[in-house]
Amino acid sequence: MEHTPAADSSGAQEQEPHHPVDFPTGKPRVHSSRCSILFPGDEGSAAIEEVGGKAFSLLELCRAGLPVPPGCVLTTAFFASWSASVMATEVWRSMAASGTPIAESGVKALQDHCTGLAFSPLQGEVLASALRRLGTDPGIWAVRSSSPAEDEQEASFAGIYRTEIGVTTNGLEDAIRRVFASSFEGRVLSYHRAHRRDPGPPAMAVIVQKLVPADISGIAFSANPVTNSREEIVINAGWGLGETIVTGRTSPDELVLTRQGSTIVDRKTGAKEIACFARPGGGVRECHGYHSERFCLDGYDPFVLRDLVLKAEEVFGDAVDVEWAGKDGNLMILQARPITTMVPLPEALRTGGGGEPVRMYLDLTLVEHGMQGALSPLGSSWMDGILGCTVESLTGNSCAGRDAICGIAQVTEGRMYLNISNLLWIMHPRMIDLLFGGLDTSSAAIIRDCDPAAWKNPVRPALLRGMTAASLWQSRDLLLHAGRGFLSPEAVSRECRRSEAEFLASLDELELQDLPFSEYCEKAGRLIVWWVKEKTGATLINSECARMTVRRMFAGAPDDIRALADRVDRALPNNRTTGMALSLSRLSLLAGGEIDDDVTMLAERIRQGEMPEEFMKEWTDFMEEYGFRGPREIDPASPGYANDPLLALSQIRTYREADLRGQGPAERFENERRRREEACRLLRDYSRKKGRLQERLFVRMETLLDIFGGTREDHKYYLVMVTARVRRRALAAGEILASRNQIGHANEVFCLSIADIQAALDNPGVRMQPAVAANRTRFGRMNRVSRYPPVIDSSGRIIRPNTDGEDNGAEISGYGVSDGTARGPVRVLHHPTEKEVFPGDILVISASDPGWTPLFLTAGGVILEVGGLLQHGSIIAREYGIPCIVGVTRATERFEDGQWVEMDGGNGIIHRISPEDIPCTE
Repeated sequence: MEHTPAADSSGAQEQEPHHPVDFPTGKPRVHSSRCSILFPGDEGSAAIEEVGGKAFSLLELCRAGLPVPPGCVLTTAFFASWSASVMATEVWRSMAASGTPIAESGVKALQDHCTGLAFSPLQGEVLASALRRLGTDPGIWAVRSSSPAEDEQEASFAGIYRTEIGVTTNGLEDAIRRVFASSFEGRVLSYHRAHRRDPGPPAMAVIVQKLVPADISGIAFSANPVTNSREEIVINAGWGLGETIVTGRTSPDELVLTRQGSTIVDRKTGAKEIACFARPGGGVRECHGYHSERFCLDGYDPFVLRDLVLKAEEVFGDAVDVEWAGKDGNLMILQARPITTMVPLPEALRTGGGGEPVRMYLDLTLVEHGMQGALSPLGSSWMDGILGCTVESLTGNSCAGRDAICGIAQVTEGRMYLNISNLLWIMHPRMIDLLFGGLDTSSAAIIRDCDPAAWKNPVRPALLRGMTAASLWQSRDLLLHAGRGFLSPEAVSRECRRSEAEFLASLDELELQDLPFSEYCEKAGRLIVWWVKEKTGATLINSECARMTVRRMFAGAPDDIRALADRVDRALPNNRTTGMALSLSRLSLLAGGEIDDDVTMLAERIRQGEMPEEFMKEWTDFMEEYGFRGPREIDPASPGYANDPLLALSQIRTYREADLRGQGPAERFENERRRREEACRLLRDYSRKKGRLQERLFVRMETLLDIFGGTREDHKYYLVMVTARVRRRALAAGEILASRNQIGHANEVFCLSIADIQAALDNPGVRMQPAVAANRTRFGRMNRVSRYPPVIDSSGRIIRPNTDGEDNGAEISGYGVSDGTARGPVRVLHHPTEKEVFPGDILVISASDPGWTPLFLTAGGVILEVGGLLQHGSIIAREYGIPCIVGVTRATERFEDGQWVEMDGGNGIIHRISPEDIPCTE
């Protein structure tokens, strides 16, 4: 295990809390001496740094032959003197030196400075020359920003900068000045900070384009941004100019078309409250209620517009939204940008259209491991081996777990997918529900309620033939061990402990072997898969069957008895994750008030061994037992507590207040343990009254839960242990590759697959920087999504449950997995270290892995978008008696920090409340 801090890799795609933006004092970014580029005609080659994202897109559209109104780009070189002038101001230098977020007074000072900027003779001549070439008739223009930061895959900046419509030739200079000044508006700089971007030296280009006096206009999407389907084109349209739609001032008509063919999927007439039309002499006029009852696209062929949108998509290579305008039956493209809100689906898993059946996928990265974002390239290839080996061990087929099209599962581009459409050839929907219901209730409900005739692959893949019989044969030892566990749980428990020691010895022996990196990963992966299948898998079957049996035994009993049955599987012994929380809590007590000091200084004191002896012993024990764990722990690119002690210290700090209030893990766990023992005693008495057989059955189930229930997270513990060893080997390989200049630095090894790393080690002359760059781009596309859905189809459409977390304004429903009620202010988090959670806060997150555990102990209740009874977050909540509700779709959007709610963890109900409604006694 690693015990020294190590810097995280750039390949480890972790979500970090936002930090203030730095403002460098360097020179303005000017990449060309060209001051203007006309289009169509002069587009040629241009860099985004020269013309900005929006203009770059327009030039590409022109090169592809799409109908774009003529205009010119005033490049960043045109504005170089203005940018330098801004950077010379006292307010800019002050902000650059402090690195703090921009104050309102600073924003106003910059705006005032920009208002006084004058066109130099050179700027005036460049603009006049461009206008002469474009022609001044009709002399009405649209002036738009084109920042180098705009219209990127990661952040579009759509609508953030200023646009001027209906500008006369005489008014161009003032309009251009205002658009340039919009670079320094508060909303622009806040957007930079929200996307963790450094705006750096100011850079802006501006588009001056002939205004189309449109009859109709709007926005079209080459994929459905609501359903996420790549097979649907969505067109929004309104009368006149499109600014009312872009700014959200009017409700447009909507048309949904199929990507191929001539089918109209949906047609809605919007209210079209406001329409804007260009005035011949400049400016615009607003009309209210203009032909609002008519469908404005009736005079145009929507399929012609669809084809233009698809051509624009070809230019960008991904889904786009397109601003368009129509005049006298002719359609023009005003601009296009990537749709940054789409949930990507790897190309290999998509349906190609043309009648190919649509497949349903379950996202195992989220459902099984509670992880958003993408695994690193190394993590993806590592988990590909684990998943493939797991499916092979259960089915005897070496390909079924590495091919989600012909088999049942695959890891690709940082996510793990299970093909439900193929799995339906092997299992009934209710059996799949049984397998995954404990991990995520909402996705299990989708699968349980699906129509097999609609989703089942029409043709049984060859890889699945005979798989049911083969699976039973391959699982014979697993089932045998589980059967023995029911009959002789104490003996099987002793065997498991002996087997655990053998497993660890085998792992240490493997560590001593001088194996190639790829061979080490292969053998380590097969070793952990064998251990999970043959040992922890059997005990998991025992504990889950016991839990479900207890539930069914008392399903028809009175409410108070059913409530007792719900406590039988809480606060169970031998839970690794619970043990980690208890150890962190002890460290918070031993650290005392010093944990409230600067954690960086505290980490240094620990490294130097300057903390009290009792603390140092507990710290050493914690690192020995849990140092390899941490957020996103199934990815070798993610540092564990031993690699980055600040992760542990920041979590220890969250326990401090809870421990002082007598609500720490030890107290909560002990309280829940006593309540479980009392519940078991009362249920034994109740069962005895029902007959001797009923009593014996309950006692056996109680014993199984007591012996095996706490070990249900052992498989994750040991998987992460092996993953940490792969990480250490990978870093050693990275040091070798960096010393040979095959990669830039050792941590770039996480941007390579296992096969790439081995190939580079075997061939010292091969440079891997191109592969690193390509993988960063490819995996970055997957990682920019903050929330992946549990279930998605091969067209990219997100499949949601019928209830979808019903919301009537005051009440939201989900699935209750841990009983109890709580009231408090909401705290929405996307990463465990994003912000502090105070005692009593209602924690709202997407999904959880063990990195979230400390926050659960501080929170008064937990609301999860994804989860079930067996998901990590639910287990921890139940262990400590914290109310928990899962399956609340889009919870991190529906709630916001500071909003008060009351949650009922038993019935899965959340009420929005006001703090004033709470009795004073609380």
